[in-house]
Amino acid sequence: HHVLNHCNSNSGTECIQCTGSTYTDVPNVLMACFTCTVCDKGVGLRIKIKCTYISDALCEPLPGHYCTESQGESCGKAHEHSACLPGQYINQTGTTLTDTVCKDCPEETYSNGSFTHCKQHT
Repeated sequence: HHVLNHCNSNSGTECIQCTGSTYTDVPNVLMACFTCTVCDKGVGLRIKIKCTYISDALCEPLPGHYCTESQGESCGKAHEHSACLPGQYINQTGTTLTDTVCKDCPEETYSNGSFTHCKQHT
């Protein structure tokens, strides 16, 4: 809710509910509501929890992305997981919080970059 009319000698403060893509999450004396956060696909995000008139939206990384700018329970920006190169294997698969970790294959072994272990040359 936000203030529609402040109190005066004849009446109390009048408040109305936030509408559209706006919210307020605490009691206040604001004349307008806050604008909801937009979870922008262009920076690797999608909606985790939708904005309501009493709470802001929470964003999370798109599949195949990890959060690079944490904002409390929400993510402000994400990057696509790194791809391992030929001659490297996936040592740790990327998560929503971490990038993929690649390691070089030992001599006499190979990987096309998508393996989780290097294979022996035959």
